[in-house]
Amino acid sequence: MKDNVKRVFYVRYVAHPCYLDIIAQRPEIRLDKLENETAEEVTRPIMAAAHAYQIGSARDELNPRFYVQRDLLARMPNLLIVSTNGAGFDTVNVKDCTDAGVLVVNQTGGNAEAVAMQVIACDPYLNEQTIAARGAVKVTLDELLRRADFVSINCPLDEGTRGMIGAREFALMQPHAYFITTARGFIHDEGALAEALRAKQIAGAGLDVWDKEPPAAEHPLLQFDNVIASPHTAGMTREARANMGRIAAEQLVMTLDGKRPPRIVNPQVWPAYAERFEQAFGFRPQG
Repeated sequence: MKDNVKRVFYVRYVAHPCYLDIIAQRPEIRLDKLENETAEEVTRPIMAAAHAYQIGSARDELNPRFYVQRDLLARMPNLLIVSTNGAGFDTVNVKDCTDAGVLVVNQTGGNAEAVAMQVIACDPYLNEQTIAARGAVKVTLDELLRRADFVSINCPLDEGTRGMIGAREFALMQPHAYFITTARGFIHDEGALAEALRAKQIAGAGLDVWDKEPPAAEHPLLQFDNVIASPHTAGMTREARANMGRIAAEQLVMTLDGKRPPRIVNPQVWPAYAERFEQAFGFRPQG
């Protein structure tokens, strides 16, 4: 007979206390909390038994030893689900999870009301009709860079977007255009942006994300009068935190109940994941 206890752990914090309240309503779910400094002899058995990992998506708030990548996955043979606290998944290697048959879900949309922007859109995952229904026009990245007065980057960081905006892309922008990013560090080349500003290729920049957060006071980009910087908290209103906490808990519960979650980052893993889920709990997930 399969063990009915479903093991979940997190490190340091969850998006909002409501996450803990929702999980507490399910007596079959055991939730463990670890800290960045928790000793290895304590973390080892908790992680080895875990079916789900609720992970923070801010790189600088999580000890790298808890990033989800191949070596960590090898220590968690029972892991089925990695659930991020927000829309981003910087601390998760999605390919390694897919190779291991582990489902990755995020909380995209949870803080949408707190972050504004409508633009002509370049999105490889949405067709023209879907983008039009959302009030925008689908264009290529080069066309967007050439046409836009304000270029706003809002995509997740992955192997496809890392280094996506560099010297070539800044050179395509109009001299009166502004570059804005509320996405993740490493998507744009900070050195290339500084050079584009120095050469007056673009009019200015609004930066909410950095390769290292927070950036040093002497960071070159902070020396420009035409750069506005913010601390990567635009989507962190009280309401957004509560919404993401609720979404994260509800999505994790429904996934552990054997239902298909709505915010899957790696849908191609579903067949392998479903087989591993059935081995763990004795029934196959829906979908």
